[in-house]
Amino acid sequence: MRPELIRKGRSLDTKAALPIPADTLRADLQAEVILRQMSGQNSEIYEAVQAVLLDPLSDPSEIRRRQDAVKDALKQKDVILEISRLCAEEEELRRRNWRINPEHISGAFGSAKSYLRMYTGCLKKLRQIADENIQKFESEAFLSFFRSLQEEITDDYLKEITDTLNRLDISDGTWIEAGFGDLLQSAGYRLLFRNDGFQFLKLRTAPAVRFFVSDPVIADDMKKRSDRALADTADVLIRAASHLISYFRILRRETAFYCGCINLAEAMDTCSFPYCFPDLSGNFAVSGMYDLTLAFTSHAMPVANDLRTDASLIVITGANQGGKSTFLRSAGLVQLMTQCGLFVPASAASVPVFSGIFTHFKKEEDDSMESGRLDEELKRMSGIIDHIRPHSLLLMNESFSSTGEKEGSEIAADIVSALLERDCTVFTVTHLFTFSSMFRKKEDVLFLKAERLADEKRTFRILPGEAETTAYGEDLYKEIFHDEL
Repeated sequence: MRPELIRKGRSLDTKAALPIPADTLRADLQAEVILRQMSGQNSEIYEAVQAVLLDPLSDPSEIRRRQDAVKDALKQKDVILEISRLCAEEEELRRRNWRINPEHISGAFGSAKSYLRMYTGCLKKLRQIADENIQKFESEAFLSFFRSLQEEITDDYLKEITDTLNRLDISDGTWIEAGFGDLLQSAGYRLLFRNDGFQFLKLRTAPAVRFFVSDPVIADDMKKRSDRALADTADVLIRAASHLISYFRILRRETAFYCGCINLAEAMDTCSFPYCFPDLSGNFAVSGMYDLTLAFTSHAMPVANDLRTDASLIVITGANQGGKSTFLRSAGLVQLMTQCGLFVPASAASVPVFSGIFTHFKKEEDDSMESGRLDEELKRMSGIIDHIRPHSLLLMNESFSSTGEKEGSEIAADIVSALLERDCTVFTVTHLFTFSSMFRKKEDVLFLKAERLADEKRTFRILPGEAETTAYGEDLYKEIFHDEL
């Protein structure tokens, strides 16, 4: 029995290694801002949303399944939070009571039995949540989860657990049976359950009389014989308890992801930041797209842009400080959040699904670099090429601007051309006019430009427009040194 609330046929593992592009996606798209907003101060939610957000899906059916589950979670957040509280209660019970030491069989036997009694209560509450709320949900993920609880955690099942644990009560002694081996040694130790109708001889001289073994050797021998009889039953109880522990641990992680979705939606609602669930199609058709990380860090709604294209290469040029990198990051976040099954920062969206999402953003030179910026850029691009697959998305932000115009353009053009031949889609923000010119007359290319008004002001809108030979750096110079001119 598995919850399967995140992926069908698979459990969420927050300790598993993230895909290769995860670290660059986190840094280049500033995904850490979103992770922190989703998790708040809760480390478990952080680990869950990180494992989901930085591991995008590539199967449209899986994306839709998760989208439907997120929609359910937002509509029925009280139920999600109730399940989360139950998981927290279970964790506290386990933390206080789970003491298993395989070397002390009788102690492990008692601990596992006690733990299973407590779990019976948790399972009963979980089934009750399913019974009371299944009609409120529509997604396949949550409906399957609730139905599995109803089918497997029945009243008869819970009664059977309780009855079995009662039969295993050894509070007034351990009753065992054994036979003789080939050499007349004792063998075949077996625990006798209560109420099994077994016959035994029990010496009882008076109700209050008890016998104690004072010889430590004999006492130790009797304990070992008792442990041999308990061993098989203890092993079954420990495995049963471990299975339930694993189930609740997975449920806790997967519910934590949906708690993160609730946190993010509430934060966006509070700030009046619009969002929507995107459709999956072959083209980009996004309205009102904005950079969610900028929105949260600036505590204000950024300028929104539209993106409508079926082109494989999108070249973004224009004035410095005009919003090009922000536009690229917003497009990357929409794609990443879409393929994780989340709602996206836009008023309406329809986007394609890619086999992988990669980023190659310009890095500032620092002391940690072992070589120059161009060598560092080429090394990072080589790592991307090693892992990128056909039908992937690559976002390039001023790549190879650390070298000359001619050399940088030739490097970028060779790489982009090769990726387009592999049916990849490339977004590139660039000031390399020679590079832009190489693709000017090619089909399946969209040129966008950061808007600059006649009075040199930037509107931060990204509109269709051919590349220009200047990035208007002089505007910034005059703005900074206006008093000195």
